[in-house]
Amino acid sequence: MGHRALLDEQDVCEVDGVRLTTPARTWGDLAGMGLTMQELVTAGDSLLQRSDGPPRPSGVLGHNPLATLDDLREMLDRRRDVPGIPAVRRALVKVRPGVDSAPESILRQLIVAAGYPEPLVNLPVRLPDGRLIVPDLQFREYRIAIQYEGKHHNSVDQIGKDIGRDFAFISIGWITVKADRAILQASGRERFLARLAHAFATRGVPVPRAV
Repeated sequence: MGHRALLDEQDVCEVDGVRLTTPARTWGDLAGMGLTMQELVTAGDSLLQRSDGPPRPSGVLGHNPLATLDDLREMLDRRRDVPGIPAVRRALVKVRPGVDSAPESILRQLIVAAGYPEPLVNLPVRLPDGRLIVPDLQFREYRIAIQYEGKHHNSVDQIGKDIGRDFAFISIGWITVKADRAILQASGRERFLARLAHAFATRGVPVPRAV
């Protein structure tokens, strides 16, 4: 009963007859758990995944998106005095809708931390024949696409799709820079940032000093 008294009804939802805290409230509850800024942003991104993106893992409840930016803002406005909430509020400024996975979120944050402009997230690029291709991240002004290659990219079908996508980008003069799980380690991050720096240099754009 004591725990129920601490919860506003706006912070409660029901799933299969079980009352749970809403995704927004659950994200806010991370405030006091000692998460890094990167972890808070990645968790926030995960709530705002696009509805037409990859399906949620088996056994994970809910449908994308689990929350909206307005849901997160409203939750924070009601919990101004909760310890740790200022860090979550700072994280909200960096949260973006439409991210498909945690590695994509980490990759975006890595790029920004290295001094680059923030890339656009999962926005379509139209080909001359009218077809649309959707890079994970992109610098549209410089025609640079960034693709995160996860485990599912090892299947024969997905490899074929990736080859077709990469050829499509080449055909319209775009550069594709790829990343994989190696970005979770320092050496892998350095290799990725070197490839990104080369792409920017190819466009004649100064590479940030942080790289």
